[in-house]
Amino acid sequence: MQEKRVKTVFIVLIVLLFTQMLLLNFFTPLIIGDDYKYSGSTSILDALRNEYIRYMTWNGRSVTLFLLRLLLMMPKYVFNVLNSFAYIILTLLMYKYANTKNKPSIALFLIIIFSLWIFVPGYGHVVLWVTGSLVYLWGLVIILCFSLPYSLYIADNRILSSKYATTGMFILGLLAGWCLENSSGAAILYVILIIIYCYIFKVKITKWMVSGLIGSIIGYIIMISAPGYRYAGSALDGVELSLGLVVERMSGISVLVEEYFTILNIIFIVLFMIRVFIQKDWKHAGISLVFYITAMATVGALVIAPHHPARAFFGAAIFLIIAITHCLSGLMASDFKYGKVIIISLVCILAFRFTTSFVIGFYDIVQTKVHYQHLVNYVEEEVAKGNLDIIVSDSEIDYPTPRTKWNAGLEIFLELYDEVDGYHIYLFSEWYGLNSIKRTE
Repeated sequence: MQEKRVKTVFIVLIVLLFTQMLLLNFFTPLIIGDDYKYSGSTSILDALRNEYIRYMTWNGRSVTLFLLRLLLMMPKYVFNVLNSFAYIILTLLMYKYANTKNKPSIALFLIIIFSLWIFVPGYGHVVLWVTGSLVYLWGLVIILCFSLPYSLYIADNRILSSKYATTGMFILGLLAGWCLENSSGAAILYVILIIIYCYIFKVKITKWMVSGLIGSIIGYIIMISAPGYRYAGSALDGVELSLGLVVERMSGISVLVEEYFTILNIIFIVLFMIRVFIQKDWKHAGISLVFYITAMATVGALVIAPHHPARAFFGAAIFLIIAITHCLSGLMASDFKYGKVIIISLVCILAFRFTTSFVIGFYDIVQTKVHYQHLVNYVEEEVAKGNLDIIVSDSEIDYPTPRTKWNAGLEIFLELYDEVDGYHIYLFSEWYGLNSIKRTE
């Protein structure tokens, strides 16, 4: 009876989370920039051709950006629904990584849900922005699907016994390695650490484990070998990383890590110390440490990139939250007398923070939608009159800069406010067939 109640609560939580994400996606429009740039494919073959051109001229994230081109061929509501499902899958994958023993825990699932909203940097850019969601959210879903069998294997040694497992893991590894530079690289490191873990604790290393690793490495090489990286301003294009440049970038990254992850790092360190020095569970704590090392490697890989937007830390946030919840699942399964107090307290603290911040973030997102739609309606009316040189007055552009990280942001407002005829203005003009769009003096 108790187990049935827990399953019912899980279903209710998933339905509520899906509804929340559907609303947030609905109120987030196509963002001026990449959402416009990657639109326009007319068929699957055309999407493949366009993606090949981009691979040769920009970067190698072909798996997720090909999916992006396909979704942008469809109405926005299709993306809204599928993206909400992708977010649900992400939370369930994270829960499975943390709770490999299959003992249901509503508290653990709630901690994951709240932590994603509270601690993920640039939330709107990686979860709600169409292009960002495909690259980061969907990319991480593919990566975590690939890595999950390794996690389950070391938990019970009874996974992927099919004769097709070796081939299947190679293909999945190929896709996972071809998603995102720092997160795909970190996933490869995770698999290597798991194989080392198996060697240390004398767990059999299977063929599918090796084939998955080989596939992911090949996929990664294909991605970073894209000729387009020479145009992307990345160290991958052959720019020499001097010691001074590395130190400079590490310093900048460290500042951002302190800003984004100080609280998560403190929580992990406290929980890890409890697992190691009080409970003396080195084996379980070792897996938590593997997740933590993977998170830090995701951050460290950013040293090759000249710019470090908040969305680039998404993979690190995911692995760090998994490391924490994995430690918590160990506390729940043990007889540690303060375990329940720690977990319940954490749920209550995060629930309070989630509730208050969600109201703020949701209002910000809705406000953006209203003002953006007002601008679009005005532009469309002017175009219908034959006016292709739009002058936007303050009444049409009366919009404050997005205030929260949950808002995907609309750069065109920023450019119009700053009176800059920039890249996003160009894309906006091209999309609506304008000669120009300017703000009144």
